[in-house]
Amino acid sequence: MIPIAVWTSIAVSLAVGLLLYGQRTTLYDLAYRIGGRTPPRVRQNYSEAIDLLGLSETKPEINPEYLAGLKYGLTLLFGGAALIAFITKAAFVGVVFIALALAAWTYPDRWLENLEKKRREDISREFPIMVTLVKVYAHASDLHQALDIVRGNIDGELKRQLTILRSEMAVYPLKEVMERFAYRCKNPLISNFVSVVLFGMQTGSNVDDILDTFAKRSYEIRVNDIKRKIKAQPIIMSVLPAIMMFSLILLFVFPMYADILDKLSSF
Repeated sequence: MIPIAVWTSIAVSLAVGLLLYGQRTTLYDLAYRIGGRTPPRVRQNYSEAIDLLGLSETKPEINPEYLAGLKYGLTLLFGGAALIAFITKAAFVGVVFIALALAAWTYPDRWLENLEKKRREDISREFPIMVTLVKVYAHASDLHQALDIVRGNIDGELKRQLTILRSEMAVYPLKEVMERFAYRCKNPLISNFVSVVLFGMQTGSNVDDILDTFAKRSYEIRVNDIKRKIKAQPIIMSVLPAIMMFSLILLFVFPMYADILDKLSSF
């Protein structure tokens, strides 16, 4: 027998669907409207993350209101369904809805965190090439031209950041431009690189040896990360079957025993 909570959830979903159809409102519009009523601080955090990731350029449909609306709207929907399930004594269904509510609450943040992690990894991968090229081209020209030339010889996120840096050079002083560049990259090596470059500009010192050290150190970090991932693969492959087996037990065996215990307790 299907619990009352399931029928109630289905009825609520159908009612929401009919309401949206009648008003010709898409789910995107609904999420956007809900997000517009969320705390400003939440939307501000999402806005900063979206700007750093460049999503406003590549995926303009992703905006702070949409992400906040998904987070709060789905959490309230699944949380309400869980409450109905517990009221109607459908504990297992309630637990499922609670899990869905927790997933809806954390998913937008986790998604942005994963994108930010990939962005930083991309910057770290291209950084040794950038340092080496800056050192080479800076001998034949000034720093402005060297950074512009380097921008055309690298790929990925670091190229996008250098493109932003180039456009900001026409507006801000070089010191502020470099500091903003380091802030956007969120990479300790790039922060140190910017400090060295600014120190060399202010004092007229030769920073070639320091840049060489940066390039070698960043290459070593990259190689060590690759070695660590290779060593971790056998461990992951040995643990994965056990995790899958445990998941299958929770999915199929546990509900069966829970049903038996419910029947025994009813006697």
